Amino acid sequence: MAQSPKPHQLDLNSIKDSKILRVNVYTGLAEVVRQFTVNLGQGDNKVVISGLPNVLVKESLRVEGHGSCTIHDVSLSEIPYPATPKSSPKLDELVAQRTVIDKALTRCQRAINTLNSFQTTIAVQTLEPAKLHDAHANIERVAQELDDKLIDLEEQKKLLHVEINKERLLLNQSAETDGVAGPGLRQRVSINLFADKAGQVELVITYGVSNAGWSAAYDIYVKTDTKDKPVSLLYKASIVQNTGEAWEDVKLTLETITPTFGISIPDLPPWTLSIYRPPPPVPLAKMARGSALGGSADKRKKSTRDGGRERKRERERERKESSSSEEDEEEDVMAFGLFDSEDHYAGRPGAAAVRRRNLFVSSKSNVVASFSVPGIMTVPSDGEGHNVTITELELGAEMSWICVPRKLTKVHLS
Repeated sequence: MAQSPKPHQLDLNSIKDSKILRVNVYTGLAEVVRQFTVNLGQGDNKVVISGLPNVLVKESLRVEGHGSCTIHDVSLSEIPYPATPKSSPKLDELVAQRTVIDKALTRCQRAINTLNSFQTTIAVQTLEPAKLHDAHANIERVAQELDDKLIDLEEQKKLLHVEINKERLLLNQSAETDGVAGPGLRQRVSINLFADKAGQVELVITYGVSNAGWSAAYDIYVKTDTKDKPVSLLYKASIVQNTGEAWEDVKLTLETITPTFGISIPDLPPWTLSIYRPPPPVPLAKMARGSALGGSADKRKKSTRDGGRERKRERERERKESSSSEEDEEEDVMAFGLFDSEDHYAGRPGAAAVRRRNLFVSSKSNVVASFSVPGIMTVPSDGEGHNVTITELELGAEMSWICVPRKLTKVHLS
C-alpha cells in the first residue's frame, strides 16, 4: 500500500519572518495583525509559526490566506521549555577556582588562630627581655600579612560568586530562548494547507493579546492675558503594552470599545413554578376535646385555663390564616390571569384583562469612537506609558479670580 507523501513543512518566526500590518488597541486588550509571505510546494504543506506572545488570547486567533491555497486546519500550542543545562565549561572553571579559594581561606584562618595562640603562650622564662620587642614586632608583621591575605581571598570569593551567578543566569536564559522563541514568546501556530500549485502565498494572522491597552489623559492650559478662547484642552492617549513583542513602525488605532472572544449562546436550565397552598388549620373542637381529657380537678382547671389561652391564640391564628388564604386566592387568580388569554374575563361584567408590564430602555449610550494615530509609531514591550495626542481644543471660558489672604507676621497698614 502506497503511503501518502509527507507534507512540505516551513518553520517561521513571528518576529523575524513577518511584519505587523496594524494594531488596534482597546482598554485592556490589543489586536495584532501580522503578514507572512511563504513559498508553498504543490500539495500538502504545514506552516509552523513560533515566537507568538504567551498572553495571546486563544479564542481570538484567525488565519487568512491570499493565493492559490486552501487552509485545512489551524492549531495553537505552547513551545515546551528544554531541559536547563546544569553546567558549562566556564561554570566548571569558576566553581574550581572558588574551591581553591575556599581551601586557601581555611589555611589562612588556621594560621591566624595558631599565631594568636602562640602570642598568648609566650612566657618570660623562655624569652629574654631584650628580645621581647623584636618578638612582638615579628608577630605583628606576620599577623598583618595574614589579615591582608584573608581580606584579598574574601574579595576574590565575592567576585567569583558574582561570575558564577551570571553564568548560571545565562544558562537559564539560553534554555528559555533556545533559538526558537524569546522570553514571553512561547506560543506556536501550526497551519495545514493544500496548494494547487507551487508558488508564493500571503498568510495574515490576527490575534488578541492581553497586557496591553490605552487610557485617556488630559492637559489644560489657561491663558490669563486673553479673552478669546483662553482655555486649551489637550486630549491625549497613554498606550501601555507588556506583551513580550515590540510593535515597531506600526499603524495604531485606538478603540473605545472592548471586544469579546469565544462567546456562545448560554444554556438556561428549566425553572419550575408552582402555587403554594397552606395546609388546612386544625379544628378547634378537636383541640378542646383533647385538652378536656385530664386526670384530677386541678389538672382540669389548669388545662381549662391553658385551653382558653390556646383557643385565643388559635382564633388569632385562624384570622391570620384566613386573611392570608384570601390573599393567596387573589394571587392565584392574578397568576393564572397572566397565562390565560385576554378574553378569559370577556363574559364577566366589569372584569378587565390583566395588563402586561412592558420593558423600557433606560440607556442609549452606545457611542463608539475610533482614533487613528497619524503615521507610524513604535511601542516597545516595557510596560511604560507612551503618549500620543488625539486632538487639541480651544475653549471659551469666563475667568473668576479667587483671593485667599496669606497668614504672615508682616502686614502693610495704611
